[in-house]
Amino acid sequence: MVLAPRPTCPARRVAFASPNTATPGAVETAAQIQGKLRGMFRLEFELCSFADLRAPGVLTRLGRALDSESLLKFDRMDTNEPVRNMIASAEAYLSDGHDLIAGREVLFERRIFPKLSGELSAPSYGDGTPEQQHRLRGELADGDRDWLFEETNLESFAAWFGRVADGFDACYGYSADHQMAHQQAGEFGRVRREKRWAPLSPGPESDMHSVRDVYWLNYFGPAYVELWGERWADLGIRRAETPGGGLVVWATDTPFVYEEAIASFMDYSWKKPFYSALGRDSFVNAVLPAWVSKVPTRDDHLRALTVARGQD
Repeated sequence: MVLAPRPTCPARRVAFASPNTATPGAVETAAQIQGKLRGMFRLEFELCSFADLRAPGVLTRLGRALDSESLLKFDRMDTNEPVRNMIASAEAYLSDGHDLIAGREVLFERRIFPKLSGELSAPSYGDGTPEQQHRLRGELADGDRDWLFEETNLESFAAWFGRVADGFDACYGYSADHQMAHQQAGEFGRVRREKRWAPLSPGPESDMHSVRDVYWLNYFGPAYVELWGERWADLGIRRAETPGGGLVVWATDTPFVYEEAIASFMDYSWKKPFYSALGRDSFVNAVLPAWVSKVPTRDDHLRALTVARGQD
């Protein structure tokens, strides 16, 4: 993945400030910011794909992408907990792929700093239906959040995320502070507790008709790129195309943007240009029902992926 040029940001540390507590014009120190975030922030990511993981070379390509950043390379993979199986590389482990074909989850861990763990699942190869998406999820350990205060580490993670999305032939994905997703889910729960109707909470089922939301990093596969065409212009603070025809969009400069006191997860100012350009009803929300799907279908994703990969 070729990264877009990074915009100049002289007072970079202000980007880490919590907007509801920062003094206008003030630049907080790293110690102040870390004090606010300690015990709360955790970076997570999720990617989904309809690609045929059983096709020759697909899992090998994914494994190669997972191995592509030495600072995030996994040292254990297994289908059982605890994850004890030491691996030479994700590429070597996944190139077999029999466990995935059987529909079992593959768990992965990195037990050295920065710690990273997660899972890869392909439910449609087990008891699921062919329409179910494969999912790759993971998160950094709570104690490793300070690693992301280094700009070079943020860049490394973002580049790795893009390569993994491309290697997974992902159709959609995101990376953000886990509090962002919890805030969103909490709003759906609050609506229901108030005895008001609310759509399905964001998750695999809602992904079939709507986009989850806008996050620090957002990945859209080639079907989304085709669907929204010129509407991508000027969205986010950065964009980068992947070799497989996808697009990584940075909505914010860093993932440290959570605001506890905000009235709704839809009220972040940096989300509004996406809602405006791509359509508010294209995204999950706690008020509007999604009677009509606003996202590409499974067939759309597979067709666009085939074209992007130059396959017959």
